[in-house]
Amino acid sequence: MPTIKRKHIKLKRNSICPCDENDKREKPLKYKNCCLKEVRNSEQQIRMLHHHDKRVSKAKKEMDAAIERDNQYAIDHPIIIP
Repeated sequence: MPTIKRKHIKLKRNSICPCDENDKREKPLKYKNCCLKEVRNSEQQIRMLHHHDKRVSKAKKEMDAAIERDNQYAIDHPIIIP
């Protein structure tokens, strides 16, 4: 079985962060202290948006079902104006 090689290095928490800001520093920061927090924040925002979209779509389905149910029982009567 042939070996599979990665194109990029795998970032671990304690490895040195490969960002451009880290190149300018005298003592480079580890990935967990530099960019990992930003990545986690963006992932958390994506999860929250996905959850919000699910809630909105569920509410729309419930609203459509309620409107359909109300339309079933609606009786059309002519409006008589005296």
